[in-house]
Amino acid sequence: GKHSHKAIALDPDSAIAQWTHAEYLIFNREYEKAEHLINKALSANPYNPDLLATKAVNLIMTGDYETALKFAETRCQLDPPGRCQHPGRSGDS
Repeated sequence: GKHSHKAIALDPDSAIAQWTHAEYLIFNREYEKAEHLINKALSANPYNPDLLATKAVNLIMTGDYETALKFAETRCQLDPPGRCQHPGRSGDS
């Protein structure tokens, strides 16, 4: 928290700092603040799998499951085959 907030203060345009602080905000149930940072980071890095996963998690926490699934699917499409599978499936992508 303290360190991620300081990183944002030092470099407000850093996608890594935004992502790290967004993770902290999600942990502390500050979903709207996290959403703002995630969207800002995604605008600079729209195909970053970690950012897409964090976006999906934040959407799940706010109850927007349909949109969360879209972000999760996009994230999985960027991952190498076999690393991102639905539970219970055996490699069918």
